[in-house]
Amino acid sequence: MPFGGAYCTGKGALIRAVSCIQKELEMDGFGDSIHVYALHPGATLSQPSLSFHPDVAEAYPQEAEKWSKFHKLFKCPPAQCAQTCAFLAAGRGKILRGRYFDCEQDIGTVIAAGEEGLNGLYELKVEFLGGLPNDGGTAVAVIEHQTNGDGRDH
Repeated sequence: MPFGGAYCTGKGALIRAVSCIQKELEMDGFGDSIHVYALHPGATLSQPSLSFHPDVAEAYPQEAEKWSKFHKLFKCPPAQCAQTCAFLAAGRGKILRGRYFDCEQDIGTVIAAGEEGLNGLYELKVEFLGGLPNDGGTAVAVIEHQTNGDGRDH
């Protein structure tokens, strides 16, 4: 998406942060009582989504035209996101905790798929064929804290 660098960077960071926070809550024993989600509200028209800076539009008129056409696809009512939030706040979507969810999807169908059906979905990740060269093919490398034997780091 041209000219979406700041938006994409922020969104990606928030999606990963939500995943990390949920894992930390689970480590501390709060995973069943505190749930965090990264939600895409759906293609909902809003003032920020309508703006295309005039200088950019002048320099890239074709992109400005594409942006204008793209916004005609934004038909999701804000109430749909509100309903999804209420559903999740009621504790009915535990399977999605720590994940990214698009409010335009049928949440009941997604939840009915179960953990096995969601295997790797609704997460932001980077995976490499065969793993990373230095991790022995594992997805998560373990870092061991080493000391000199006297309790001091080396």
